Order: sequence, then structure tokens, then C-alpha cells
Amino acid sequence: MTQHDHANSPPDQAGSPFDQIINDDGAIDAAAEWSREQLLAGRVAEEIVGDLVAQGWDEDEASGLVEEVRKLTRDERGVVTRDTVAAIANREYRRGSGGWSVGFPTIAAARRLFHAMASLRWLRHFGSRRR
Repeated sequence: MTQHDHANSPPDQAGSPFDQIINDDGAIDAAAEWSREQLLAGRVAEEIVGDLVAQGWDEDEASGLVEEVRKLTRDERGVVTRDTVAAIANREYRRGSGGWSVGFPTIAAARRLFHAMASLRWLRHFGSRRR
């Protein structure tokens, strides 16, 4: 049978392998939404994984799902990561050390000082939120 004949031949009578695919997105979406609500209510991720395992979920799947939801809800829960702080500090540093003032060392030094003080104030703000 040539490639052309194979392309025009009817599918097997047993059915397509795609017919054997199980769509479990509904269950995953429901568990993710429930996990999101629980995290926003203040529950610990390990407790949520335990509840999902008790409901019949595989432990690895449940922990992966809860971890993904935990990462997605960081902003809603007020979590500040090192990456966020580092990105903002880097942006402020670059903003304070560039531009036209580079040609004027005294002005550039004063500008960097002001940006350093602003960055310190910003970091103290996040430090006080954690307490």
C-alpha cells in the first residue's frame, strides 16, 4: 500500500485511539477552584493535599495541583517573593543610575542616593507587612 493509498483508506473499525481519551478537565477544574478557595481562606497547602487524597486523588497529582494553585494565588494572598523584590530593586537601581545625569557625576551621585533611600523605604514597607 502506498502512502497515497494509506491516506485515502477508511479508519480502522475498532475506532480511533482518540475515542479512548478520557476528559477529566472538569474534575481538575473543580479541584483547582476548591483548592483556590481553601488557600484564600487561610488553610495550609498540606491540609488541602490531605483532603484531596482523602477524596481519592493520587498524592502526586494532588500536591502538584495545589502547588500550581498556590503559585497562582500569591498576589491575592499578599505573598511577596524574593523574585518580586529583586525585580523591583533592579528596576529602581537601573532607573536611578541612567539617563542624562550620568555626564554630571555630582548630580548622578545625588540621584542614586535618592533612589537608594526610596528603595530602602520600599523594602521596609514590605518588611513591616510580614510582621
